[in-house]
Amino acid sequence: MSDFLKFCLTPLLAYPNDLVIEESASGISLKVNSEDAGRVIGRGGSVITALRSLLTTYCANHNLPTVQVTLIN
Repeated sequence: MSDFLKFCLTPLLAYPNDLVIEESASGISLKVNSEDAGRVIGRGGSVITALRSLLTTYCANHNLPTVQVTLIN
């Protein structure tokens, strides 16, 4: 699942090496460079909402439990 998120997020980031994906029982936490946070969120939260939708579909297709995605600056 983290590979899928990395695949989706890397093209959006100016600093892709700063991307950290932490998986836990409660969900997934994304840590990005402070300059990239706006790009990940998007105008009105459109990008992060689309990312959550993609991840929900990914989990459904791979018989995984749905997880929550949070962005940490």
